[in-house]
Parts: sequence; C-alpha cells; structure tokens
Amino acid sequence: MSRRSHTAGSYVMWRSDCSFGAPNLLVLGAGCVEVRREYTGRRVRSWIRITAHGVGKLREEVEVLRLLLDVLDSR
Repeated sequence: MSRRSHTAGSYVMWRSDCSFGAPNLLVLGAGCVEVRREYTGRRVRSWIRITAHGVGKLREEVEVLRLLLDVLDSR
C-alpha cells in the first residue's frame, strides 16, 4: 500500500510495499502522473507529480462523486 512520505517542490515521494504498485501504474500509463527516480546508494526513491491531464481527470472523478452524494442525500 502506498502512502505519502514528503514533498519536494511539486513532486511527492511515495513509499510502497510493492515497488510502484498496480494502481499507480494505471495512472502512470494514462498520463496522469510523471515519475522521477533518484538513487541514494542502492535505494531508489520515486518522486511522483500529477500532470495537467491528471488534474483534469481528478476533477471529473470528484464531480461524479459529488453527483452521487447529491443523489444519496435526496433519498
């Protein structure tokens, strides 16, 4: 499971129990994030930044969730 570690500029470093993780690979393949890898000794650090395309997709998902909440609240 991935979790936020800390930020550096517009990048966020993620620690993951299973390398990059399948859900993260899906957003990478969709062009929603950019990855920068750095090596510290033999350890690799992955820095992930959301792209403009990713921000747009995230806004679409949030809007769908808001509509769903509106439907549930009207019941």
